[in-house]
Amino acid sequence: MLDTLESDELTGAVGAWQKFSQQNRQTMNLSYKDFDEIQPAVDKFESETKSRLNIFLEGECLMIRRNALDRIKFKNGNFANEIFQHGIYDAIDLSFKIWLAGFKLQLAPTFVHWQKSNSITVEQLSKEEQLFKDKWGFSIQYSTNVRLDILNMIQEPVSDSPDFLEIGCASGGTLIEIKNRYHKAKLHGIEINSKSAKISSCFAEIENVDIEKFAPEHWHENFDYIICGDVIEHLVDPWAAVKNIRAMLKPDGHLLASIPNVCHIEVVRDYLHGHWRYQDAGILDRTHLRFFTLESIQTMFQSENMAGVMLPKQLVSSETDYRFAQELSARFNIPLNNFTTYQWLVNVRKI
Repeated sequence: MLDTLESDELTGAVGAWQKFSQQNRQTMNLSYKDFDEIQPAVDKFESETKSRLNIFLEGECLMIRRNALDRIKFKNGNFANEIFQHGIYDAIDLSFKIWLAGFKLQLAPTFVHWQKSNSITVEQLSKEEQLFKDKWGFSIQYSTNVRLDILNMIQEPVSDSPDFLEIGCASGGTLIEIKNRYHKAKLHGIEINSKSAKISSCFAEIENVDIEKFAPEHWHENFDYIICGDVIEHLVDPWAAVKNIRAMLKPDGHLLASIPNVCHIEVVRDYLHGHWRYQDAGILDRTHLRFFTLESIQTMFQSENMAGVMLPKQLVSSETDYRFAQELSARFNIPLNNFTTYQWLVNVRKI
């Protein structure tokens, strides 16, 4: 860990991989049965692993640069924020302070054995989460989510310094992962939440742009990849947004997106019973303004001379729903994945 901390003077803190981490961002389930087997497993892991940037670090094992702490003003001289009572969110709170102080965070190629603690209840954890959201203005789970499913669609060779734009980048979890994969990538983002944008601005160029109304002139044909993770369905005019996104792509650039499938079996089952219930999250999220099927997604992109692949991200929560999907598929000669796909993952380019 010390080697990682000293490798770059801008690294403010480093953390370690663990058997368990509360947010599952530093979890590494190495195979060993007892302490005699730990060292060989760790040696193999550490020899094959490189350090990586992390949006935040969890607090079971941290090493922090002294001058990074000196730049942060703590009430009563305490390093931890006293509003958090159980230690889980203290390190995350500190992580964002370190970013805002001009440093970065790295996860070292180091493994620490630590078993899950049962000292905090679900109710206490929920309270801590709300305290964090009240303080920082965003949800840690939503705002720092890393869209590996979208990034894994990148199969083509990328240039030495590819330009990425993420629309709705929040605090930048996905942008951080892009930097880990493509070290010379130039990162850009669009984010309307000024509080989460404050974090992503620490490592990316962030602007507040209404993508439905215009494409910034300085971004014309500028990007190798534009990412829209669960964004399209929240827009009043997604067709205008796609038109503007196309203008910002390089001639061989790609748009990567995820779009919920309103034909999912759970939605179909409910509206066959006469129900259309908006929810706090999911396909019928109450903030969704538009709803799409595979056909309407394809038509939207075809109207702007874009085409590519649509990959099904499948999820069916019960065996009963899956059997119902099979019955509908067979009865009406409809592809099964029309009903079992929760989101369509999109990778399209200009034609």
